[in-house]
Amino acid sequence: MKKHKIIMLAFVLALSVCTVGCKKTDSKNDNQTYIEFISADETSTVKVPYQFVSGSPEQQIADLLLKLHTEQTGTDYKRTLPADVEIVNWELKDNICYIAFDSDYYSMSRTREVLVRAAIVRTLVQVEGVDSVQFTVGGGTLLDSSSNVVGLMSANTFLENIGDEIATLEEKRLTLYFASADGQVLVPETRKVYYDSNTSLERIVVDNLLLGPDDADSRSVMPQGTRVIDVTTNAGVCYVNLSVEFLNQNYDLSEQVIVYSIVDSLTELDSVQKVQIYVNGETKTVYRDSVNISSPVERNNTYFATPEEEEVTSLQE
Repeated sequence: MKKHKIIMLAFVLALSVCTVGCKKTDSKNDNQTYIEFISADETSTVKVPYQFVSGSPEQQIADLLLKLHTEQTGTDYKRTLPADVEIVNWELKDNICYIAFDSDYYSMSRTREVLVRAAIVRTLVQVEGVDSVQFTVGGGTLLDSSSNVVGLMSANTFLENIGDEIATLEEKRLTLYFASADGQVLVPETRKVYYDSNTSLERIVVDNLLLGPDDADSRSVMPQGTRVIDVTTNAGVCYVNLSVEFLNQNYDLSEQVIVYSIVDSLTELDSVQKVQIYVNGETKTVYRDSVNISSPVERNNTYFATPEEEEVTSLQE
């Protein structure tokens, strides 16, 4: 996927016919669209009505990133990105907009950083073809002020009143299960995550499975391009709706390992006893002719790697 330098955004801006107070004609819906800037006192975000540039999603993203980085004069709000924070490159891939910042990103105060993150994400997910956003900083994964990994972000990641969210940020230590190097057993990974109280822990678990393991000896069970459509929980059953790309599996991964990576990770939460997996809103009677997922699936510890297996796998790597 072609990466885009921020200095090239000026070229795309020249194509823009944007004016304040107009509606976007090719947005995900017919509602008013906005760019979110930072209030003058840096305590909240400010929505400014905006008509997106016509063209491809990449052109729209480029236009928006330039606007977010442009000084705002004669207003009661300021540019979203501080002048000394630069976007090194960005790309749109599999409905995720990846944005790489230089290390000056960490020079922002905690409050300003949360506001910047919310403003950028909520602005970009209005673009058709952008479901979520992920930041990297200085070549590494974005960390919050408590050194917790910040993963995929969507509009639902942030409360509408972002000022309230700053006081509701929470952290949680999750146990996730990924595939072993040979794809035949599950390997646990403990991960401290950072999230807001408006996002369910069940969704956080699935999003982190989508991000894949931190350990190079483990493998993700989610094929490239898989998107999380929805995650809800009712009466102890977690309903996970994944995009059709979930079926594009690598066949050297065990079917049981794939299914129970999701089930066993979610049932680590006290709120979940069973998991129902949907693909594009529909259940398949049998997953890959092996695992019955027509009804909610209970936890199964059978496929956990033994300490000996984990040690062998590590030595092989």
